[in-house]
Amino acid sequence: MTENDGASPGTSTSTAPSATESGRDASLVLERQGETRGDSAMMDPANQSLADALRIMYRLVLVVMVVLAVVFLGSGFRTVGEGEVGISLLFGEPMGDERQPGAVIGFPMPMGELVRVEREANGGAEMRVDTHFWPNRRDPDAEPVRSGAPQSLDPLQIGSLITSDINLAHLQLSFNYRREDAKRAVETISRDHEENLVRSVLHRAIVHEVAGETIDGLLRTTSKRDLSDRIREHAQAKLDDLGSGLELTQVNVYRTNAPFALLQTFQLVQLTRSDSAERETAARSLRSQRLTDTAGEAAEPLLDRIAAYEVALAGGDPEEADQLLRQIDRLLAGDPVEIDGEIVNPDVSGEVTRLIANAENLRVTLRESERGRLELYEAMLEQYRRAPGPMIAQSWSQSWREFMDKDFVQVMRVPPGSQPVLRLNTHPELAAQAERNAKRAQAQEAASERESAAERARFEQETGRQRGEDG
Repeated sequence: MTENDGASPGTSTSTAPSATESGRDASLVLERQGETRGDSAMMDPANQSLADALRIMYRLVLVVMVVLAVVFLGSGFRTVGEGEVGISLLFGEPMGDERQPGAVIGFPMPMGELVRVEREANGGAEMRVDTHFWPNRRDPDAEPVRSGAPQSLDPLQIGSLITSDINLAHLQLSFNYRREDAKRAVETISRDHEENLVRSVLHRAIVHEVAGETIDGLLRTTSKRDLSDRIREHAQAKLDDLGSGLELTQVNVYRTNAPFALLQTFQLVQLTRSDSAERETAARSLRSQRLTDTAGEAAEPLLDRIAAYEVALAGGDPEEADQLLRQIDRLLAGDPVEIDGEIVNPDVSGEVTRLIANAENLRVTLRESERGRLELYEAMLEQYRRAPGPMIAQSWSQSWREFMDKDFVQVMRVPPGSQPVLRLNTHPELAAQAERNAKRAQAQEAASERESAAERARFEQETGRQRGEDG
């Protein structure tokens, strides 16, 4: 290549070494003109665009990484709904206490997890054991068949229980349970087998508790509540031993039956007992009413003291009998009495008060009557002492008038000096009247004796029943 002789001033021209200097022909000749520029100024537009794009992408990646980090950390914020509890897990291990409904902060996945557990099992719906111990397994709600029932029992087809008196019985119950310790329940039991475990424990408790009941006690309506409580306690104790974290909130035995082949006989017995119970209730009510009508509030203390008085008399303890009799008198008078270390002052009312009032009136009347007779006797005695002859004549005259005024006295007049022959016979009307009076007196006496006997029998019966209840 030859040097350009006509180059403008200020323009440097560089020449490649000649072929003779390098030993080969020149393949490229670079030529620089003007001043020398920096590295950035020397980059071409394509390289500059690539650098800008890389810079923007780097910033976008940083923003995305920050957003992902925030989202990752924010995934640890979770919520627990109403009726649920939460259990926080860290690498699969429970940590901390149960989380109550609301927002919960935990470790994000995959390090942490929040397990939500419903507090009420099955949504709080009632569950039933209605086929395991019941004859009709296909339709547990069907009414028992009263005729044509099988005389034998196939354990594979008919569920049953054995009572303490070696009888067969059938039973249905309902139950509810909840996860009282949800953490322990999740650790111990699979959710798929939880209800089966509760049912198995209940079956065991039912068999155990019914085996301690008689068939009569099992069929009584009043004993079902007690049986339900005992079954729940027995099953709950087993669940606690297993560390299940479950709690039986309700067990209700709502149906019990005897074997269907004997159902009519058992129902007849139940009806008879029900009638007996009603009669007993009516008798107790009548007894209470009679006692109230007789002595009011003082009836029961009086019965107690009278029974003790009879025992003291039968035991030959006169001092104790006298003391009890004084207590009875004080109770009848309405005065306070100490019985077994307690002061008793009941209100006396009813028939007793009327009888006591009548007795008091009779006492006053007899006392005044006897006092009048005594005063008359004393006056007659004083008169006799002063003048015995007139006193005797007056007394005979008065006695004769009283005798002649009797209904049975008949007066017959005869002429003086005659010697009549008397063939005495009772007047028919007077005899009939006397007979009627005698019969009336006998009837009144017999009625009084019957009433007294009935009162004594009733008193002895009530006293004996009271002793039996006290015993």
